[in-house]
Amino acid sequence: MENWINNKKYTQNGKRILKLLSNFSNYTIIYFRLLFFLAIIFYSSNCSETGDTNYIQSIEYFEDKVGSKDFEEVISSPLQKYSSKHFIRFGFSPSTYWIRVVLKKDVKDSPLFLEIGNPRLSEVDFYYYNDRTEKWETKGYGRFTNLDEREFKTHHYISAFSPSSKFQEIWIRVFSRTEVYLPIDISSVNQIVNYNRGQDIVKSWVIGFNFLVCILGLIGFIIFKRDYLLYFFAYLFFLNLSLVENESIAGDYFSLSRLIRYDQIDQVTRYLTYIFAGLFSFNYILTKELKEKY
Repeated sequence: MENWINNKKYTQNGKRILKLLSNFSNYTIIYFRLLFFLAIIFYSSNCSETGDTNYIQSIEYFEDKVGSKDFEEVISSPLQKYSSKHFIRFGFSPSTYWIRVVLKKDVKDSPLFLEIGNPRLSEVDFYYYNDRTEKWETKGYGRFTNLDEREFKTHHYISAFSPSSKFQEIWIRVFSRTEVYLPIDISSVNQIVNYNRGQDIVKSWVIGFNFLVCILGLIGFIIFKRDYLLYFFAYLFFLNLSLVENESIAGDYFSLSRLIRYDQIDQVTRYLTYIFAGLFSFNYILTKELKEKY
């Protein structure tokens, strides 16, 4: 590419611009290769700890369009089966949803942990059967429960329960003023410990890569006087990937959750992703057209 540029009759500024575009393309490809490598590590770690260890056998739900039914009415009502065992998505709806989570029959671990990975829900109530009292009991989180008031200090909704020998099921009542989307997972203590250990390894990779990007950007700006925008947007793009999950790198290490809500962070970082993807596409198309033309 550089020889091709030098052989053409461009002005000095034109050659600098074309070389900058060429370097931008080359470094972007290298960056995406590194990103792909880290994504494989994260995916493998995540799947190995959670992919085959979910205790959920099936999910059913009841839609209360008025929001007036109680638990006793719902459990005797006909339910609709949901296709996925790991998440539920109803979109934007004013209805209250009652979700029946059927556990696998061979569940013997106790306690188990129900995790709902979406903090935007306006109301969340969890129902489980207590063999000791022989009654259905509930844990109500109310509206926008503060992190310090939850049973577990996490940005997800997590509840501990002992599986019943009589009813191999639990119920969740949810209502949201935004989109109803619930990633659901049930894990044992050992699975949570192993998953957290894998997450710590991934976080170390991510944070180390972010620092590397900052250092490379600083060196490129001071010594070469160019390409710093590439490393800056690469940093923002990778930071966006770490902010997609509610248990984000930024939330864990820099306490952004105390300053801004996660839905706002998600929107901002999505826009940054679009900007970086647009710049990469524009640069690729422009470089290709210049090469074909000249």
